[in-house]
Amino acid sequence: MLQDASLNVVVAKLSKQFSAGKTRLLGPLGVVLATKLLIACGVYLLATRNGAQFHTFWVDEWGISKPDWPLLFHGWDSAWYIRIAKTGYSYPAYAFLPAYPFMIKIAYLLIGDWILSSFIVSFLLGVAAVPMFQLLAENYMSKDQAAIVTLVFALFPPVFFFTSVAYTESLFLVATIGTWLFCLRKKWFPSTILATVASLTKIYGILIVLPLALRLVKEGRKRTALLAVLASLTTLLGWGYYLLTLSGDPL
Repeated sequence: MLQDASLNVVVAKLSKQFSAGKTRLLGPLGVVLATKLLIACGVYLLATRNGAQFHTFWVDEWGISKPDWPLLFHGWDSAWYIRIAKTGYSYPAYAFLPAYPFMIKIAYLLIGDWILSSFIVSFLLGVAAVPMFQLLAENYMSKDQAAIVTLVFALFPPVFFFTSVAYTESLFLVATIGTWLFCLRKKWFPSTILATVASLTKIYGILIVLPLALRLVKEGRKRTALLAVLASLTTLLGWGYYLLTLSGDPL
């Protein structure tokens, strides 16, 4: 009985320490990361069973990559982002905004492989979005509840899939979550920067600046609110002007 009681006390202390410190973020993060890797490995092994060469319908468009496993994390639109990162904008690639291709380009300068670069950027940002979401959720509920909600959110099939492949969703999620997380912490500069990134990732990303501006006005920082709006708006309009000079069409 005494041993059981002592063990329960130790477990309770460890549990409290785990949920209170930064290590509380490792639980949901570890589950999501392990699930992504296990599913990816399973799909790849099925695709290459009996010595078959890995192949997807977009391999014919790009050619085989060596190593070929990063192709598992690419869909059709991934080719457009890689093309923009490689050669810049030309018709009909104008529909895709520049933030994600820009990050692919930066990764390529470090790695030297386009396919691998686009995968690493999207996958790492998708993983980073998990603890960021948990930190944001903790502003509205208990830490234990936030951990559960984070798991439900991150494992929800559309979120799980689109934060695993080389699309813009991972970057957009990090930018929007980060905007509001920094806003709640009254760190206006990084919040404004991330709001600007969101507006250059998806066209509706500009909307994240509205709650940011309202929060700033509520805090009595009207000038900062105006600067936040102008930062995102002028950047997006600048992008439109670039398209206008390039193609004659700002949209």
